[in-house]
Amino acid sequence: MVFYMKKLYIATMAVMLSVSVSAGNLQRSLCKSVAGVAAPETSAAYAPMAKMQIIDLKTQVQGRYALEYYSPVPDENGTPYGNCYEQPMIVESYFAEEPGDVNVGYLFLQNAILKGHIDMEAGTITIPSCLATVYYEDPDDLDDPGLDIYFTAVDYVDGKYVPNLDRPFIGTFELYNGVITKIVTDDVWGYAAYDSSQKQVGWMEIGVNSRFYLGHGEMQYGRSDAPGGSAEEQTIVHAVSNGTTATVYNAFRSGWEAPVTINIDKTAKQATIKDQTILLNGTDATLTTTSHDATVTGIIRDVDWDTDYRDERPNSVLDFGAIAAYDVAVQKDIVTFSNVRFYFAEDVTAGSSAIDKVEVDENAPAEYYTIAGVRVSEASLTPGFYICRQGRTARVIAVR
Repeated sequence: MVFYMKKLYIATMAVMLSVSVSAGNLQRSLCKSVAGVAAPETSAAYAPMAKMQIIDLKTQVQGRYALEYYSPVPDENGTPYGNCYEQPMIVESYFAEEPGDVNVGYLFLQNAILKGHIDMEAGTITIPSCLATVYYEDPDDLDDPGLDIYFTAVDYVDGKYVPNLDRPFIGTFELYNGVITKIVTDDVWGYAAYDSSQKQVGWMEIGVNSRFYLGHGEMQYGRSDAPGGSAEEQTIVHAVSNGTTATVYNAFRSGWEAPVTINIDKTAKQATIKDQTILLNGTDATLTTTSHDATVTGIIRDVDWDTDYRDERPNSVLDFGAIAAYDVAVQKDIVTFSNVRFYFAEDVTAGSSAIDKVEVDENAPAEYYTIAGVRVSEASLTPGFYICRQGRTARVIAVR
């Protein structure tokens, strides 16, 4: 898995430090900046959904997440990093001391394990501020006291983002697209750096408009367009099966909107992708063999791929070899994926996935939101347009 670590900034220095921080396979130098990071005047609103009641913490919550967020931390040219995608994280309930306790790992930092808590009835997760890790400019310098990196909730004060170590970060669980657990939040979180006198000296990251998509599975493949032609990628996917058809969201990092369907033949131990299209860089791409046959055949393996034992259920691996992403309109390959493997946290030849059975109460009380996404009570509605959410159904209503 590739983990990304952005630069730490301190305003008194405008030059890049020569030391690099290893973050998975990617390295980025850390810079410093004492000034606060300016917050944008507005932030994108999301269409709210009903809170999801947590019935089964392991099935609904525990898993690997892909994180989307906007980061206002600037690069060395003073330009904020824009939207960041596919940052992995893990939420798990092993070794929990109390019901609802979870460990949150890999949230932007590979070696940080945060302690959170799930409110089963409210469908929310809280993560208190805490020391996440210690950063050393030179790990071999025994005299380097290091910088304490704190995970923290972030407030907006006088046009700047400032850390608030006294309150937790809060997110809400939703059921996205009927099957995918998703955490949404308007809260802001970040990693703040403090020196040995406990003075804040900069930021390692600030996350705004974060969305966390739970993925019960992973996939691995090489890319023909990567430097050297075969660099390996891994990504979080949401992979479920009813025993005859497997459904994979975010295949090849194509997004969570349109899944890939895979036909399962239990007797032959064979998996087939047929007439499937994904969106790559804004272009519709048909998944084909390298000779552009629209039917791609793979094999089903019973492989214990979950080597960290986060899930004791039987699991499966689907091996497909090479798959081309073919642009039919121009009759040209966009990219060829090699050694394609789908990892399922279940036996794909078994019956319906428990994840598919998680339901939202369609008779729950209606919730009302402004078009900007602010929740309001029904009694306070004034003439105008609102979003009405009940269960999985959302609609725009007009109050006159």
